[in-house]
This record gives sequence, structure tokens and C-alpha cells, in this order.
Amino acid sequence: MKYRLWVAAAAAGLAAGTVLATPAQAVTVPPAPVPTGTDWLSCASGQTTGSITSATLSSVIADTAQIDIVGRITPCQLPGPGSVFVVGRYLPAVDAAPASVSTAVVAYRATTAASSYRITVPVTPQHTAICLVSGPDTRLDCVGLSWPAGTAAPVVTGHIPVDDARVLVHIQLPGNGEQHPGCPVCWS
Repeated sequence: MKYRLWVAAAAAGLAAGTVLATPAQAVTVPPAPVPTGTDWLSCASGQTTGSITSATLSSVIADTAQIDIVGRITPCQLPGPGSVFVVGRYLPAVDAAPASVSTAVVAYRATTAASSYRITVPVTPQHTAICLVSGPDTRLDCVGLSWPAGTAAPVVTGHIPVDDARVLVHIQLPGNGEQHPGCPVCWS
């Protein structure tokens, strides 16, 4: 089964009702393939830092909810062209299928200073968590999702550990030659 990575297009903006010290990098998740040439920053674990400062429901259409994710990320080094981080949306293992993740890919700003970001991601009742991710197995911050019976509106249950069983999924980016058995995130 192939999962399509979604490219996030960047634009300036602020979360509704939120005042940020610096302009947020507002991005939407359009259905477009991730271009080749994107890659993670080469950092030792713990050198890039980041957080999800808010995760709020913005709308629900049919069985898809839109969650606004706002946060900050500080890269370990000056990002080059094509350096990215992602916001991952996690699905649980079902029957013989492994847990999987779909991602919204965001380009770093060209600075080593902390930068704000804002991204809106779609989630369905199968999604159990959302994480800020800086490497294939490096989750910086995560929030859990629960789905009250009979509703398509999720509840953000708060921060969860980055090693929570719901989010222990390897993320692969296109164009970097990385191979991983049972790749949960592929592209066509």
C-alpha cells in the first residue's frame, strides 16, 4: 500500500486568536507530490529542538477534521535548500498492516534561530496522534487524538511521549536514496 506524502506550501499568517512574537509560517497541505531533493538536516539526536505549542480543531467536513498546529523549531545548523521537517499524522496498526504515518513536509527557514510555524493538517477518525518530526526516527513533540463516539470532531488529548507506541514509525523522504523495509510512507 502506498501512502502519498503531502507537500506543504509556505505563506505568512497567524493562528486565529493567537498572537505570536514572530510571524508564523502558515502552510496548507495540498495534494501534491513531494519534490525530489528534500532531506533531513544531518544532526545528532537532540540537537534540533522544537515543540507543538497549540493544536486546535479548525473545521470538520464529513469525516475529515482540520487541525491547526502551531509551534516553534530551532534547527541544529543553518538549513540548506531542500532541508525539511514534517508534521506527521499517525494511524494505528490494523490486522496485518503495520502502523503508518502520513506527513506534511515543511521547509526550514534559512536561520539557526528558533522559527515559528503554523500548519493545518487533515485528520480522520483513524488518526491517533500528530508529531513534529526532524528526522526519520526523531520526533520532537507529539499530541494525542481521541474521537468521541458518534462524532467526526477529534479531541486533542494533550502532549504524549515521543516514544509512545502510537508514533513509533520510521518516516522516509523522497529523493534521498534511503531504503527502509516495510516503508510506511511512500510516494507515487
